[in-house]
Amino acid sequence: MPWLRGGMQINSEDADFGRSQAVSAPGNAEEATRDRAGLGSECSEGLTQQAFKSKEEEHTCWTINTGGLSGVWRVINVLKGINLAKRPKLIHMQETSCDGEQWKSFEKHLKAVGFRAFHTMGTLDSKPSHGAWKRGIITAVSDGLKARFVEEFSWRNGQFHAIDVNGVLCINSYASPGDENTHLHLSELESFMTRIQWEGLWLCGGDWNEEWEGSWTATIAGLHYGDIQDCSQVSSSRWDSTCMIDYWFSNFQIGKAEKRPEKLSDHCIIMTKVAFGTLLDETYTKFVQEKQFKCPAWLEASRWHELFEEAYNLGAKMEWEEAVAMVEKMDWPNYVGEQDIINYEWAMVCARLTWAFTTASGYALHCIPEGYDNIREINAIVEVANFRKIKGDRKSTRLNSSHT
Repeated sequence: MPWLRGGMQINSEDADFGRSQAVSAPGNAEEATRDRAGLGSECSEGLTQQAFKSKEEEHTCWTINTGGLSGVWRVINVLKGINLAKRPKLIHMQETSCDGEQWKSFEKHLKAVGFRAFHTMGTLDSKPSHGAWKRGIITAVSDGLKARFVEEFSWRNGQFHAIDVNGVLCINSYASPGDENTHLHLSELESFMTRIQWEGLWLCGGDWNEEWEGSWTATIAGLHYGDIQDCSQVSSSRWDSTCMIDYWFSNFQIGKAEKRPEKLSDHCIIMTKVAFGTLLDETYTKFVQEKQFKCPAWLEASRWHELFEEAYNLGAKMEWEEAVAMVEKMDWPNYVGEQDIINYEWAMVCARLTWAFTTASGYALHCIPEGYDNIREINAIVEVANFRKIKGDRKSTRLNSSHT
């Protein structure tokens, strides 16, 4: 079969880099991913920073882990003390810990201060013995903006939901601490982003429980042309910590991270500014429906990480021969300008990651346990292992049909 490629004998000692190196520089997902793939940082501005132009007033947005019910009430009280014109237009809250009846009360009070609110509860299996709902998220949108619920996801270790706010897809997310929890949660988020084929801008804000550098969050953002806000003025998103785990990222320009002085929980309010209604060149906006690179159901996340590392090491040893071939088959102009160089380097990043994921999927097919009978899952991974289109690069959609 095509996925039975050469070089299957891999020395485990060669797997000398960790998942945490997948993106190795803060502040620019595209530059960081290129750095991980050995492409350097000569073209650090990237595509996403050149693709937008603002024509709307900037609005303040907040994100905060409230640490439970009391934190939500404190947020509402802070809003009451702010002049109506200066209140934020979008608020993301995490770990709100409320059940259905408590939510009705929050909804009523948020409406009284000028917000339409959306809630996703924690699941039954995350309900602690003392009876209060664990986790859960709330998004509050100013009455001055149009808001439409799109979709939600909830499991015992986190939640996310997506709200269309004036044409911007706003995603509020919380994942509990732990690398495996984060990986599984963000795999669901990436699948959602790919599946809905959103045409337009998106904005993510929440408690990611991992710092940006070397994170799954940064990797997924890069695959969808996203980048983190400038966090140079905020060193920590918690009051008694040096970790920056609450932040905003998007596929268009947003404001620098700022921290409000109110201490409402152990997390700070992290702010950004967003021009709802910003226009983005449609070339850069559409999520293309492609095969999803995910951990096969029969593997533990840790084993999937190992297989990806083995695949990436093999690609490096082979000098990325197949990845280079995929890029060279793309439709490049005769005259090469500065933007074409940026496009070429980014295409190489995406081709290398695509090759590594497809090869790791091939390895995974050798790890199917005896008696495993989910044929649908097996066939899905076979399709991914045979995938030959560059994932994550917009120009790859213009490949000649004879090359795909």
